[in-house]
Amino acid sequence: MVNDSELIAQSRGDHSAFAALFDRHSDAVFRYAFGITRNADLAQDLVQETFITAWKRLADIHLVGDSMLPWLIVACRNHGANQSRSRALRSTVPLDDQTPDDSDDPLTRLQHREELGWVLRAVAELNETDQLIISLCLEQGRSYQEAAKMLGMRTNTLTKRIQRARAYLLARPPFPEGEANT
Repeated sequence: MVNDSELIAQSRGDHSAFAALFDRHSDAVFRYAFGITRNADLAQDLVQETFITAWKRLADIHLVGDSMLPWLIVACRNHGANQSRSRALRSTVPLDDQTPDDSDDPLTRLQHREELGWVLRAVAELNETDQLIISLCLEQGRSYQEAAKMLGMRTNTLTKRIQRARAYLLARPPFPEGEANT
């Protein structure tokens, strides 16, 4: 039986070798993807994305052991995280001056506008770099790694800044005195 390292090397010029890798590992990757998504269609999409990434990165794949499966699982996990982040972004309301509620009840609309105003004012109290990080990660949906690279900082530094900003916002009272009825 040919090991995965040899199949990867052969795949660079032989599509049937890559098909053998797919046949060997696609069921395991699907089971892992299904465990992440709990949805067969989404899991199948993850398997497809994972193997497309593997195909594109054949020259860059270096195995620690004899199996490509750990590499595929990490790639699948990363695609799953991106997929979850993308779904979360599509389900959120942008932070702007618009009321996120289509309710005809003026009191409900006013309450939502006050809540959104509080959030915008609280974020505006953060320093410029933290505001930019929030914009990149929450509004634009960039990963921590992407945002850190754009800002010229390490991912760990960006993560710590987000933790501190989150702690500040959580500790801040929702409506400081005199702000609730503004």
